[in-house]
Amino acid sequence: AVVSTQSTGKHVKEYLGLDDFEILAPKDTHPKVPITGWNTLRADPEGEKFWRFFESRYGIKEFNRKCYVTAYCPALYVDEQGKEVTPPCLPHFLRNQVISCCDLHIIDLVDI
Repeated sequence: AVVSTQSTGKHVKEYLGLDDFEILAPKDTHPKVPITGWNTLRADPEGEKFWRFFESRYGIKEFNRKCYVTAYCPALYVDEQGKEVTPPCLPHFLRNQVISCCDLHIIDLVDI
């Protein structure tokens, strides 16, 4: 899961016990989209709702036994200005390739 707000990042880091887990930036990043790991200031209200929902219902041991979290499309696509481009907004030829890869990834997970 991607956690984007500083408060949410700290919250999730504590809930999941990821104190020793470091988020590293990939080699090739967009200059307008810095990867700052747990210290990011980007807001993610949906991510915050998601994690607060699970924390309100499960302790971490029960969460780890009962839940698995993944992303349909774990890649981030940005345009020249650094604005996020979701898979449905990608050029047609690229969108079909990305969606096919994401679909196969989910199918593989369900088959496990």
